[in-house]
Amino acid sequence: MSKLLNVAEGILDSAASECLEENLSSIESVQAYAENGMDVVLSNDESSKVLNVCKSWITGVESGELNGTNDYYYTVKKPLLGEDAAL
Repeated sequence: MSKLLNVAEGILDSAASECLEENLSSIESVQAYAENGMDVVLSNDESSKVLNVCKSWITGVESGELNGTNDYYYTVKKPLLGEDAAL
């Protein structure tokens, strides 16, 4: 599993829901979460990708447009893993 997906799933985890808004407030906050919470260093481009994917997933779930495994694959996994993504 890629470090980008690991970070995104950590941020999106329901156990971290109280920090969701803070963790997705900026590229720097994603980088801080990755480094401090997971001991992973992300570039600005990588952090931006994680930030955008997480926000897309949250927006889609809140609107009711996204809600299942297939949606998660195309909204989160595929953009972060590329060709390595699997359902």
